[in-house]
Amino acid sequence: MRAVYDSPNIQSRYSIFIENLFLISSKCITNNVIIIINHIL
Repeated sequence: MRAVYDSPNIQSRYSIFIENLFLISSKCITNNVIIIINHIL
């Protein structure tokens, strides 16, 4: 994971934050989908 505070640029901090948020949420969604599929099967 990249260090957010290394960059003085607010825009890049924001984009890194959004990127990490997206990665985390997509992992959670993937895990939930797998769990749901396992329940159905």
